[in-house]
Amino acid sequence: MFKKMGIKAYNVGDRDLALGIKLLKKLAGKAAFPFLSSNILDQDGKPIFKPSVMLKVAGYKVAVIGAVTTVFVNRRQTVDEQKITVMPPEDLVAKEVQRRKKEGAEIFILLGHLNSSENQKVIDKSPELHFILGGQEMQYRHGLSPQGKTLIAEAFMRGKNLSVLHVEVNNGLMKFVDRNYKNSLVKRVSSLENQVKARTTYIETAKKDPKKARSLEYFERNLVQLKTELQTTKMDLEDATAPDPDASQVSWELKGVDTSLEEEKKVAELVAAYRKKYPDPTKTKKPAAVLPTKKIGPRRSR
Repeated sequence: MFKKMGIKAYNVGDRDLALGIKLLKKLAGKAAFPFLSSNILDQDGKPIFKPSVMLKVAGYKVAVIGAVTTVFVNRRQTVDEQKITVMPPEDLVAKEVQRRKKEGAEIFILLGHLNSSENQKVIDKSPELHFILGGQEMQYRHGLSPQGKTLIAEAFMRGKNLSVLHVEVNNGLMKFVDRNYKNSLVKRVSSLENQVKARTTYIETAKKDPKKARSLEYFERNLVQLKTELQTTKMDLEDATAPDPDASQVSWELKGVDTSLEEEKKVAELVAAYRKKYPDPTKTKKPAAVLPTKKIGPRRSR
């Protein structure tokens, strides 16, 4: 499926680890593209997958590095059973950046299945990174998030969207600006204001309805989070300056998957075969045990 999509590299995520390293290595061996991860190590401290790959795109050398979060469900059980180590990503990503830099890389991209704190640590160690293409963010984003000179694009979650980043290099200048950044902040402010209004209305109603008392605490916490983000986004909007007209340009869009599109037959067959071989444990319940029954005849009256 990925081959048909023209995938050039695949970053191993934390949920992929549930398949097991043995199967992942088998899949990597069959794939027409490399499986990447700089911070999933074996017992000897060596990378299990390729840490990075160098691609030639439009005449430019592009270094693509993979990294996965250290914070995930059943982490201890996963690393113990599979005899692996998932290291904090910042030092190992920095190592790959320097290695590829010596090989002539001009553009640096991190496929980072990381949380926001990990992203920041990685950027602090590797300011050379131009882009982080993320897949761990649980919050819907309307635009790229700049951190220093690095632009972060998040694809939201559960494969519901396709994150598309367009890059235009002007005169070989490797300074990139998002010309839609200010507009994306305006959209985010509007979205947050609507969410704050909706949550406030719900809370006022819930206080009068005993049936909604259980959900009240959650929505009150959520309202505080929304108000905090709204204030921060407004401050970012106030600080937003006009982009450098001489800088190279990027544009980004998050395309929702159109469920009305007709399935491609071959891909659908592959998905069905995979589900048959690896059924979802949450959807495959064992039938309830049927206890033997004893036949009881009619009661006699005395």
